[in-house]
Amino acid sequence: MTKYYAVHTKEYWGKISKNKYMTNDEKQSKFSMHYNWMKNETIKRLENYDGENLLWWWKDSIPDTDDFPWNGNDKIEMVLLEVELENNETLDSNYYLWDLFCIGDKPLPDYDEYETFFDNDYNDLSFEEMSCNWDKIFDRHWYKNHPVFEDMESEINNIQSITGKIETSRIKVIKIFTPITYNEWLND
Repeated sequence: MTKYYAVHTKEYWGKISKNKYMTNDEKQSKFSMHYNWMKNETIKRLENYDGENLLWWWKDSIPDTDDFPWNGNDKIEMVLLEVELENNETLDSNYYLWDLFCIGDKPLPDYDEYETFFDNDYNDLSFEEMSCNWDKIFDRHWYKNHPVFEDMESEINNIQSITGKIETSRIKVIKIFTPITYNEWLND
């Protein structure tokens, strides 16, 4: 079993904790094509995933404040959640590569094309052409051996994990905090 962490508002956790399952009811509109691609990959790769909205976790590391759903409100109360999951319950991927193709809307660069990657115009690509190699975010061997991405393995908070619904009885609240006090707590 591996520990996974997530940060949510205390208000959200108060509502969700009364349910049998933790679920994600948010609508994904900004990156809906990318999100649906990730859901389809999850359907292919996780046996017990039923296609519900995804839950996002950090594997083996506590997230930093850049990853909080707090929208700049330093006084909002947050909860740090922890759950222990088996490997077959999560789909792990590289967060920075996920971010790269969400923002870049283009295929991930091969070893020899990274220098020109951001200079190339990919506007004429269909979604299928654009997403042709995005599954590399799941391939640790590929990005560990990539000349640009190889250092990502050692950076903190680089492995994101996604799941479907999780029984709330399995989730523990580790800490209640505000974004201001969180960094103080991490540094103690």
